[in-house]
Amino acid sequence: MDEERLVVIGASAGIVGVLSFQVLFSISLLVHPDWRFGLDLMSELGTTAPHTWLFNLSVIVMGTMGVAFSLSLLRFLYWSFFGKLSVAILVAGCTCLFLLGVFTMEQRALHDALAWAFFVLTVIGLMAMSIPMYVHWNRARLAFAATLATVALSVSSLFMIGLGLAKHHLVEVVVVYALGAWIIAMSISMVQRSRRNDLPLTPDNGS
Repeated sequence: MDEERLVVIGASAGIVGVLSFQVLFSISLLVHPDWRFGLDLMSELGTTAPHTWLFNLSVIVMGTMGVAFSLSLLRFLYWSFFGKLSVAILVAGCTCLFLLGVFTMEQRALHDALAWAFFVLTVIGLMAMSIPMYVHWNRARLAFAATLATVALSVSSLFMIGLGLAKHHLVEVVVVYALGAWIIAMSISMVQRSRRNDLPLTPDNGS
C-alpha cells in the first residue's frame, strides 16, 4: 500500500472518529435527558444508567481513530523534529482518550488523571505541530491558523478553569468540540493534498 493511500486512510479515520463520537454522544444525551450542559461532566454519561456503553464507546472509538489519524500526519512532518514530536504527543493523548472509555468515573482518580493528560498532551502536541507549520507559512496559512486557534482556545479555557472563571463541566465540552473541528479540517486538507500529490510537507515543496 502506497504512502498516499495510508494518508487517506488516516485522514478518514480522523473524520470517522469525530463523527462516531458525535453520533454516540448525541444518542447518549437522548437517553439521558437529565444531563445538563455546562453543569454535568461528559464522563457522567458513562456511569449513569441507562446505556452507559454509548458514551464509553464514543471515546474509545474516537481515541482509536485519533491514534491512526495522528500517525498519518508523519507523512507530512517526518522531516521535522517538532513534527515527529507532535505526532508522538498526539498519539499519547489519543491513547489517554481511549483509556477514558475503559476506566470510567467509577475509578475517579485514574479517570481524572487520564482526562487531564488527554487535554494537556493534545494542547502541547498542537503547539509543537504549529512550529513546522509556521516555518512554511506561505503555504500553510490555513493549517497554521486552525491549529493556533485551537491551541489558543484550549489554553485560555484551562486558564479560565484555574482562575475560577469557568467550570470544568463547560470547558471540556467546548475543547472537545474544538479539537474535533480541528481534526476534521486537517483530515480534509490531508485528502486534498494527497489528491494533488502535494506530499510531504517538506522544506522544498512547502506545505
